[in-house]
Amino acid sequence: MAQHDYVFDNASGADIRTDFNNLLQAVLTMNSGATAPSTTAPYMFWQDTVTGTLKQRNAADTDWVVIFSTTGISSVGDGTGAQNFIINGAASNVREITLQSAGNDRWSMEANATAEGGSDAGSDFELTAYDDAGSEIDSPIVITRAALGLITFNRNLQDVVIGDGVAVAGGNIELSDTTLPQLSFHLYQPTGGIVAGESIGRIFFGGTESGVVETAGVAIIAQANETWGVGASGGELLTSGVAAGGQL
Repeated sequence: MAQHDYVFDNASGADIRTDFNNLLQAVLTMNSGATAPSTTAPYMFWQDTVTGTLKQRNAADTDWVVIFSTTGISSVGDGTGAQNFIINGAASNVREITLQSAGNDRWSMEANATAEGGSDAGSDFELTAYDDAGSEIDSPIVITRAALGLITFNRNLQDVVIGDGVAVAGGNIELSDTTLPQLSFHLYQPTGGIVAGESIGRIFFGGTESGVVETAGVAIIAQANETWGVGASGGELLTSGVAAGGQL
């Protein structure tokens, strides 16, 4: 730990050498110390050994700004006013934040390298997972940047849980956009086919499900051997009625 006033006073050769060495130590250790240096200048660095943070003098030389922690916990800003953390890179290049375990990648989130071709295209958001060895598994979520762009889930979704199971809390998936003529929720047959007796998908509006019986709500159910559509082969009209188990 060393600090210096960055001024050489007239002295003997040996004293000048000692003073010069002290200055070099201050530079090497980022002016480290338990208290701030008495002599400051705009953009000067100070390693605060009490808080374990590297600080930098502001442009007006009136205050210290925390740059980051040197104890394993990084922070940006000094806790006052608006703060920003910016990664600024060229288009068609990845701009990424990576989380690791013992030096191996686990997750990364990035603006990917998709080219920016105008109309707000490119530099899409991508969340990527990695295996125990740090090799990429896949990108479970990709969001295109343009308005009304796609949000893509690249994994087979076994169960999606919304809410904590408490009746008063509830949970919702809402499709809402007044600028679109229609909104759709699609359930697709798996590529490997459907096991006899299984359903393609179920959409419930309110109520609960108990086994294969729907109660106190409305459900749209597509069975394995059914095709919806008026006049189509095997097609069915969708009707409602609580007496029919609340099915459409």
